[in-house]
Amino acid sequence: MLRRRNKKDKPLSMEHYAPKITFTALDYFLPFSYERYMKEAEARIKETLSKTELDAMGGAYFDPYAFGERQVFLSMLRQQTPEHDDANRSIADKHAAELQRLDSAILRTNKLIAAYEQEMAALQDLYDRNNS
Repeated sequence: MLRRRNKKDKPLSMEHYAPKITFTALDYFLPFSYERYMKEAEARIKETLSKTELDAMGGAYFDPYAFGERQVFLSMLRQQTPEHDDANRSIADKHAAELQRLDSAILRTNKLIAAYEQEMAALQDLYDRNNS
């Protein structure tokens, strides 16, 4: 059973179909508060606007600025990708191992069922011969 948190930060239970697999994929994160960062960016933009007289060419200033900020965010996320890929690969390997274990258990169980069915048929045959 995995434990997650819902929007109100209360524990939320989720069924896990492979209980022997005890970890999940990592979440991507930014190492700072996005809301705070956006407020600071807005303050920097307002400060620039108050100190300059940008006209219709303002986009020539702010577009590269916004593009650069976007590249910083993407770079931070790309930097996390190898760890995420590794975690996902490990989870897939664990799922494959769990599937192999379960398939093996099914085979053993089917063999036991067949053996018990043979034994029950032999006992039924013995019963029928002695009670007819």
